[in-house]
Amino acid sequence: MSITKSYNKHTNTWYVYDTTYVFDETKNKKVQKRKCIGKYDPVTDSIIET
Repeated sequence: MSITKSYNKHTNTWYVYDTTYVFDETKNKKVQKRKCIGKYDPVTDSIIET
């Protein structure tokens, strides 16, 4: 489990995700699962939960 940031250039917004990897037996490889935690504010360097 790790926290990742992603930038949406259309809305000019940073989003913060909780990222985990799960093994998919049908594909026989790891698959990324992400859950949105909230928005990231680069000015205050904080996470705004949604």
